[in-house]
Amino acid sequence: MTERSDLDWKSELPPARGLPQTDFPKDVAAMANSGGGVIVYGVQETQKAATRACLTNDHLAASRSQRIREARMTPAR
Repeated sequence: MTERSDLDWKSELPPARGLPQTDFPKDVAAMANSGGGVIVYGVQETQKAATRACLTNDHLAASRSQRIREARMTPAR
């Protein structure tokens, strides 16, 4: 499946810190200004075509743990 104006592949989740310095705000604004769409994280692409999934449960768990630490929250048990 290839990217379209309403579909964008991203290989990595955006960082928890420094978000304004990334492409994330630009990507979200572009989607909003073109009528909406979906940004899918964890997909590698070649020439705008999805080639493979690249986020694992370890990536997602690490990202969640990092966000919890940075927010100084206690995870639910």
